[in-house]
Amino acid sequence: MNPALLCRALVSSTVARLALVVVCLVALAGVAHASDDTVAEPQFGPVGITTSEAEKIVLSSRPEPNLPQDEQSVALIKAFKERWDALIARDFAAAWAYETPEFRETVTASEFSGQIGPHVTWYGVEPIQIEQIDDDTVEIGFLVDHEITYFDEIRPIRFERYLTERWVHEKGGWWHQSQSFNIPGMAQDEPGQKP
Repeated sequence: MNPALLCRALVSSTVARLALVVVCLVALAGVAHASDDTVAEPQFGPVGITTSEAEKIVLSSRPEPNLPQDEQSVALIKAFKERWDALIARDFAAAWAYETPEFRETVTASEFSGQIGPHVTWYGVEPIQIEQIDDDTVEIGFLVDHEITYFDEIRPIRFERYLTERWVHEKGGWWHQSQSFNIPGMAQDEPGQKP
């Protein structure tokens, strides 16, 4: 019998709906087993790939580290990792100490700590590349493994993504340069503008 016709016939009553669930479960159980009695991995998405196949695609597109090994670059990556180790440990005062001297003159360690909310947990970073912006400024591209809890979500979402940070070399050391940013779609405050 044609399964589509059987399903249409069964949907007409509550008992039939229960039977439909049983039929669908049996059909799914049949799909989950390969002909040689091994369990086949379910397929997902519009292209029907398995989770193992998706993992291979993601891992193959992950950037590989390509860091210079000169003395300045090694010192930069050391400072970068120390700052991130402090952030991961939620020692924001220690992370603040890696901000530029100009930043630290205007923002206290306490204010800096208050800017970082409780909705993110960092697990690790991996520096990938260093791009020279000018003589004393570089941008470090890196992967960060983190978890975010959105206000309306029950469970946090953990993922890895690629970010960049700007670092400057001044007064004999490397310093993280905090940057302001605007969220797309938000209006900028102007003097005299009412909320």
